[in-house]
Amino acid sequence: MRKKEFDWDGYFSSASFRQIRELSPELSNRRVPSVYSPDRQLLYLTSLDIDVQTNDEAELVAALNEVRNLYFSARSAGSTNGKDVIAHTDFAEICSLLANLSEDPDEYLDPDALLEQASTSGA
Repeated sequence: MRKKEFDWDGYFSSASFRQIRELSPELSNRRVPSVYSPDRQLLYLTSLDIDVQTNDEAELVAALNEVRNLYFSARSAGSTNGKDVIAHTDFAEICSLLANLSEDPDEYLDPDALLEQASTSGA
């Protein structure tokens, strides 16, 4: 195996996200990723460019519906810019939060099945 000529681990542990993003061929052309606030009370959803409270079931359900619609819209438009992938990731993360909050967590345990159900029901 080829020897590393640069201390990548050291660089990544000390560089700011901004520095890494500016130098990354993949990240420099994309929006910032979805991310939790340090106290995990908020989740920034890059697909919608909003934040949601992680403990507010009604707000999460509303965001889930918006992300689902965005996902299907991107898919039907033949998205080549990854909007469908970003929406799918956000959808799955919201489902995870809802599974922890909902009285019926089974509804949210399989995000792909939930998307499939929505596509066949025309939701």
